[in-house]
Amino acid sequence: MSELLDLLARNMADSDRPWTPEEIAEKALKLTSKGPATAHLVRAVVGSDPRFSETGEGWSLRPREVHSPLREPVRLAWFEKSNDGQGVRVHTALWTQGSGLTDVVALSEETPPPGRLWSHPWASVQPAIASRWLRRMDRLWACGEPPEPFLDLLAWSRVLLRQEGVTPDAVNDQSQLERLVERWGVGPLSLEGEGPLRALAGLLDHILETCPRWDWDEVERRRVELLESRALDWSDFRFDRAHIDSAPECSGVYRLTDSYGVSLYVGKSSNLKRRLSEHFRDLPPEPTKREEMLSQVRGVEWQELSSELEALVLEHRTITDESPSWNVQVEIHRPERFPAEWVWPLIYVTPDSDEVHSVIVLMGPDEGTLLTVAENTHPDEVESILQRLMEPELADQPDSAPEHALERRLRPAEVWLCLRYFSRHRDRVLRIDTLSLTSPTGVAEAVCRLARDRASEARDGVLQR
Repeated sequence: MSELLDLLARNMADSDRPWTPEEIAEKALKLTSKGPATAHLVRAVVGSDPRFSETGEGWSLRPREVHSPLREPVRLAWFEKSNDGQGVRVHTALWTQGSGLTDVVALSEETPPPGRLWSHPWASVQPAIASRWLRRMDRLWACGEPPEPFLDLLAWSRVLLRQEGVTPDAVNDQSQLERLVERWGVGPLSLEGEGPLRALAGLLDHILETCPRWDWDEVERRRVELLESRALDWSDFRFDRAHIDSAPECSGVYRLTDSYGVSLYVGKSSNLKRRLSEHFRDLPPEPTKREEMLSQVRGVEWQELSSELEALVLEHRTITDESPSWNVQVEIHRPERFPAEWVWPLIYVTPDSDEVHSVIVLMGPDEGTLLTVAENTHPDEVESILQRLMEPELADQPDSAPEHALERRLRPAEVWLCLRYFSRHRDRVLRIDTLSLTSPTGVAEAVCRLARDRASEARDGVLQR
């Protein structure tokens, strides 16, 4: 900069008049450029932006790298009523941009879904039905929650329609799958077999070609901006948005209650804050069941728990005992058979938390206990419970003794849920070898040592980060 000022000063010294700003700028460009002033100006302005590149013939846009905003592959889902009209049948397939469909599966609620279905994000134009079905599968088969938030292709399509000039009052009608297929030429649509899945694949291809740089946060921002959502009326609630925002991001059970404190709806989640925020988000233009339920809600409460499995067990027990009006009762059936390699007692530790662990002790297909073990839990406490289960003839307390603070005795249906959880998540849980550790003392020491080691590893990880 000082050299440029020196050059300008020498040039102005030879002049007998003041220089205009335009003359100073032009002279500065000529003094600092090896070429014409215009070329230097273009290079100074355009060359600083990585989107542009200079060639021998001039300037052009650099080839744009297009990355899908989705973690592919995505599991597309289409829901329809089952043949008997009493349940829901789902057709699913994996979609990858430009590669078509793979792993096409049709499921009913009575069939345990393969574990691989929960390995990828889900997407559908039927978000309400899909969310209810996924929660029902969790309650029936201990599937857990999908690893990522559900992708609402209906909202994404409606955002694109609004950007194309479709009026707010026509968006709902135009966002029917049949209309979208016709409008964007991603069909034809057949409602038989894989037909709807192929239409969804074409729809997702079109969405990503139209807005390749959008991620889900961008879709949500535009949804709020372009779609006529209705603000939720908080005046009848005995809590405010800040209370919902204060919910923890951990596993737990929550309940929505009426003016008398009676449970209207009981749910569980591996992330209470995210799930409650879904309940209390703004409302769409059209009436929904969620809006009808919220009109009766006055209170909300939640309970933090050590694992998603413990939350699933407590949710099932609470729904069974209280019969909330907005919950559907789910009947859990006893497994018909067990793998030959299973040995009773079956004892395993869930992988959810680094601080507090759920230890499942199943003495048989109908009897078990859930223990909550932390880093500071003394092995003697765990041993006294295990002795009652594993060596009842030597136990100080009978089976009828009150529950210990660390334990939750399981009912038969809850044992079956824990068995299904173990079968589905066998690669994630840590099973205690009860062939080698045959005594309550050995098992108790192993469980408590595991809790201490995991807590220590978690602290070391935080310090390293």
